Amino acid sequence: MTNSDAQPAVLPEYQDNPFIAALPPLWSTKETYDRLLLQPVFDPRERQFPDHVRPHCIMRLFRYFDPLEQHLTLASRFGMLVRQGYIGRNPTQGDYQRHLQNSVARMETGNLATRRFAVPNSAASFALLGDSGIGKSTAIERTLAQYPQVIYHDKPFSLHQLTWLKVECPQKGGPIQLCINFFAELDRVLGTNYLDKYGSSTRTVGLAMQRMAHLASIHALGVLVVDEIQHLLRTHGMDAEDILNFLVTLVNTISVPVIAIGTNNAVSLLQGKFRQARRASGIGSMIWERMPDDQTWRYFVDRLWKYQWTREFTPLDQDLREELYVASQGIIDVVVKLFMLAQMKAIRLRVVRKRPETLDPSLLRQVVKDDFKLIEPMIDACRRNDTAALNAFDDLLPFREHVIRIFGDAVTNNDLSKAVPPALPATDVQNGAQGTSDALGSVRAAMGALGLAPDVVEVMLRDALAEDLTLDALQLVAAISVKLKAPAETPKPRRPKKVPKAEQAEWPLGDLRRIVSEGKPQGLTAYDSLRASGAVGALPEAA
Repeated sequence: MTNSDAQPAVLPEYQDNPFIAALPPLWSTKETYDRLLLQPVFDPRERQFPDHVRPHCIMRLFRYFDPLEQHLTLASRFGMLVRQGYIGRNPTQGDYQRHLQNSVARMETGNLATRRFAVPNSAASFALLGDSGIGKSTAIERTLAQYPQVIYHDKPFSLHQLTWLKVECPQKGGPIQLCINFFAELDRVLGTNYLDKYGSSTRTVGLAMQRMAHLASIHALGVLVVDEIQHLLRTHGMDAEDILNFLVTLVNTISVPVIAIGTNNAVSLLQGKFRQARRASGIGSMIWERMPDDQTWRYFVDRLWKYQWTREFTPLDQDLREELYVASQGIIDVVVKLFMLAQMKAIRLRVVRKRPETLDPSLLRQVVKDDFKLIEPMIDACRRNDTAALNAFDDLLPFREHVIRIFGDAVTNNDLSKAVPPALPATDVQNGAQGTSDALGSVRAAMGALGLAPDVVEVMLRDALAEDLTLDALQLVAAISVKLKAPAETPKPRRPKKVPKAEQAEWPLGDLRRIVSEGKPQGLTAYDSLRASGAVGALPEAA
């Protein structure tokens, strides 16, 4: 996009500002909803597709996004944040140029507080916090997607305006790693080589931050989004405080708006230093919680429920509603994945057990039992409203990876036009504990998806069960993973077999081994013995 596509400003404070004019127009709430909405392709006739094709259709729900009120509020606040930040950096009034001069002065002095010119600062910041799986990252990504990330200006001067940039807060490495992530993302978006230029030579925190702030000024960065801000809780020493101080400096001194995104664990962090960022309370921070079982939740589930690829459409009744909420506890990510997995299981069971392809509470409970063991402690903590226990669950990423693996297995390995053999009975594994046989099928599927040959899987299963017959599916996978990760035992090198003295006497005359052996009692080295016998010549004298 170039600035020739600029839209006329509707507000006086936004007029005659090329950075704001190049942005999309202000949208109404209805227009925002329509732009954020992401619906999967769906045709009821697809329910008649073959069994091995329909799981691919169900996978479309991975990209499903139905905006709720909180998502619309986020989009509105982002639009205000980026435009307000550009008011104080208007190039037609010289503000952008003065900010650049101040940035050069900071590079020369090595002090982020240095400035040559007094410049207006209209930047603000806010934090978006909430439980894992409620859609924070998806919502911000959908919002960012509505804005062109790079805008080329050819007048009044040549410039690539960077509307937004999203980086992840490092788990390790502190502020320097944050800056390196920033350089790498700039290179990816702009095609530059800042990481090669600055990455290896950035040895101090101060220098890294100065360079990051300077590049943010050069490219007129509209908003910096820092995701996973709760990682600062794992950062030792002064690194966490350094990063927070730097983010505050970006807002207060460099005039770059900042959005910090993280789990509820980060509340205590951001209530301290980050509150000092200009007008942080003016734009308002957002804390999203899991959805209560209210009208909004029912609206979301009703809209989701129509995307069924089972042979028979199952109406949504009260029993199903209650089971969906009990299983997910109002976490959007969980209820969508539950809905997807339930459909895949219904398709599979029709072939295996001749069961009708319908959805019911018992099927949902079976999916939870088979596939949601990783998050069952977290869901249980939600049911009990145990805040202390919930703090231990920092992220749903392990659950997402687990579910993706299950989906991948369902899509690639489940050609359901063929009968699927049932799991081995318990007697086939030395009369294992009840429930173990049911677990073997899912474990075999998971191990197969990881690329293990079936015979290797069987050996690993029998070894794990030989050690403990009470292992469930998750524990079996963990036990096998430990065995796979264990370093292979390297055989000890064999010592050379000593030749008996009787054999030494049998060496023929002139044999080099006999010459060396006969010289040892006289205190001769191997070389001296061989030289005395004439087997080797003398070394030449050094010049």
